[in-house]
Amino acid sequence: MVLTGFVESVNTGRKVFKLYGNDVSYASANVASGLMSSGQLVRARMGNAPVASGLVASSVEPWYSLPAGVTSTMRVTGLVSGYQSMARFNLANVSVDASTARVTGGQASQVGNGTTVEVTGPVTNGVLKATTVKIRHLPGGGRLTPFTLIGTVGAFHSAADFKVNGTTVNASSPGVVFSGGSAADLKNGVKVTVTGLSVTQGVLAATQIQFD
Repeated sequence: MVLTGFVESVNTGRKVFKLYGNDVSYASANVASGLMSSGQLVRARMGNAPVASGLVASSVEPWYSLPAGVTSTMRVTGLVSGYQSMARFNLANVSVDASTARVTGGQASQVGNGTTVEVTGPVTNGVLKATTVKIRHLPGGGRLTPFTLIGTVGAFHSAADFKVNGTTVNASSPGVVFSGGSAADLKNGVKVTVTGLSVTQGVLAATQIQFD
């Protein structure tokens, strides 16, 4: 999980700072020299699972300046809670409005309490206005509806690593069904339709490749 925002307060004795109301320990983190002070804009990467006393950072670094009127930006991954609608739910104690966000990895109707999502966007007045929502897992291990990409292969490295419409695809599984060609025919510039059922860390695991 990565949080980006302004440091609200710092306890140098405990090596803990507050970000969006969360206690974040930087005792074992790689921290840029002279960084930890209230009002600093930082990007904190959490290297360990949250503990009872708060979050544990593996690194804290200064972050870029923000557009006028925007308080901060952040990206957070976790379980949805307090779901009322796509315009109002919570992630890691952060209020989220994803009413206009682009949803990948599934459909907006699948987002609800217990769904694991990755949300990115600017934070204004304490609310993360999501620009993208990636569905990672459904409650109870439910299946995702098919995800389809139609476009031209780019950034081709192997069947396990190429892009279609900017999304990374892994088509190396033995169970992938190829129509109109084979894995050996994958290369930059080839037009394909890719179908998959899961997106993990931004990578679509293909179940079927149709050469167009």
